Amino acid sequence: MAWGFPLNAEDDSLHIIPAGNDNTVTFTNSRTGATPTGISVDNLPNIILLGLGLSLLTAFVAIKTHKAKRAEEK
Repeated sequence: MAWGFPLNAEDDSLHIIPAGNDNTVTFTNSRTGATPTGISVDNLPNIILLGLGLSLLTAFVAIKTHKAKRAEEK
């Protein structure tokens, strides 16, 4: 499917109504090509920085814990 329109099964071309067909419909497509994900582009940098900060904090704690365990073993 291309942008919500079904494809013609015989030749994979876009589904069209042949010229001269009396069964036609006219409509206005007000939908944009953007997929609604719920994440605003304005909030995306903050989400990325928060995720990066949490990842770095997790890595820091894991490394410190690993070093502390190695020091106890010696």
